[in-house]
Amino acid sequence: MHCVIHVGLHHTGTTSFQKFLFKNRDALRKNKILYPLTGINPGSYQQSLIPSCFLNNHLSIPAERSKDFKQYMYLLEEETKKEEYDLCIISSEVFTELLQFSQEILCKTLKEIYKIFSNVTILISSRSSDQR
Repeated sequence: MHCVIHVGLHHTGTTSFQKFLFKNRDALRKNKILYPLTGINPGSYQQSLIPSCFLNNHLSIPAERSKDFKQYMYLLEEETKKEEYDLCIISSEVFTELLQFSQEILCKTLKEIYKIFSNVTILISSRSSDQR
C-alpha cells in the first residue's frame, strides 16, 4: 500500500485539508483510501499524536497522552489491515515541528512508517512568509 505523509507547515490550509479527509473518511474508504484514526488527537483532525511522541510540551496536545511510538505504529499497521486499501494518508503539522526538534528522530520516525507501507511519499504544503 502507498502512503502519503502530508507535512503541512502552519497556515498553509492544512486544517481545511485534514477536516475534509476526516469528514469524508467513509467515501474515501469506499475508494480504497484510508485516513487513519490512529494518532488523531481528540478534538482534532490530524494524526498529531504520532510525531508528538518525542515532544514533551506542546500547546495543542494534551500533556497526559500516550507517547508510546511503537504502540502507535502497531495500531496504524493493524488499521491498514482491516480492509484492502490502495492509499493511506497521514497528515500533521507536528512533523515539521519534529524536524525542528531533531532531524535524527524525524528520520527514525519516518523509517518506522516506511516499514508498514510499500511506498511512501511526503507532501509538503507551504506558502511564502509574507502571505502568512
